[in-house]
Amino acid sequence: HSELAQLAVDATSPEALVNSVFLRVLTRRPKPDEQATFVEALAEGFRERLVPANEVKPPLEPPPLPLVTWFNHLQPDANTIQKKVERRVQEGPPSDPRLESEWRELYEDILWSLVNHREFAWMP
Repeated sequence: HSELAQLAVDATSPEALVNSVFLRVLTRRPKPDEQATFVEALAEGFRERLVPANEVKPPLEPPPLPLVTWFNHLQPDANTIQKKVERRVQEGPPSDPRLESEWRELYEDILWSLVNHREFAWMP
C-alpha cells in the first residue's frame, strides 16, 4: 500500500485528509479557498470510501518474468520479455483495493493536481 493511500484510509474527515495531503505534497497547509474546494470534492462519498474489510481482494501478482542480462540478451525471446516488462511498468502498480473505486479516482485526481502544482518540488 502506498503512503498516500494510507492517508486516505486513516483520515478522520475530509478536512484532515486535505491538510495531510497538502503537508505531504506541498509542505504547507492549504489556503482557505484550496481547503474549501478540495474538502467539498472529497466530502461526497467520504464515509463510504472504504471497502469493507471482508470484501477487500488483494491484487494478483503477475507471474515473474525471466531476467534479460548480458548473457542472454541475444536470445530470441529477450525482446518479448523486455516488452512485457515495459508494459508492466507503463501500467503501474495496482490501485489500493481498500478504497472504493470512484472515490479513489477523485482522490488520485486531487493528488495529481497537487503534484502538477507550480509549488511542487521533487527531491530524490
